[in-house]
Amino acid sequence: MSRVAQSLEVTCSPESLMNYIVDVTNHPAFIGPLKSVANLSGDVKKPGTSWDWVYSLAGIELSGKAETVRFLPGKEFVYKTTTGARSTFTYRADTNAGKTRLSFDVEYEVPQNVLGKMQLSVFERLNDQESKRVVENLKALLEE
Repeated sequence: MSRVAQSLEVTCSPESLMNYIVDVTNHPAFIGPLKSVANLSGDVKKPGTSWDWVYSLAGIELSGKAETVRFLPGKEFVYKTTTGARSTFTYRADTNAGKTRLSFDVEYEVPQNVLGKMQLSVFERLNDQESKRVVENLKALLEE
């Protein structure tokens, strides 16, 4: 399994942060390579709710299904991709001294069709760079 993790402080409430993140239709706004989220079936705040996604990184396109694992209002949103690429995304909001700390953590398996087109180390490096942009984009979108 590969992993990327980032965190930073944002000046918005944990509730605002998590309400924005749990709306998966917002994800293409802060995850650059995520091209689309479609076919949302149900309330994304409830475990088992699923949707389709398309992700394109360095000319390699992946698509599949994702589903909610857990949502704790103002605290955490966890979902997993179940086809196309296996991964678990975890977003957390923690408060300390009136500040909100956003943590973003993704564990993922690199699909075999990617390894035929690019070296594992290159794919992991590109994903690491994208993870930094995710938290920076969220900060820019949500700061009050």
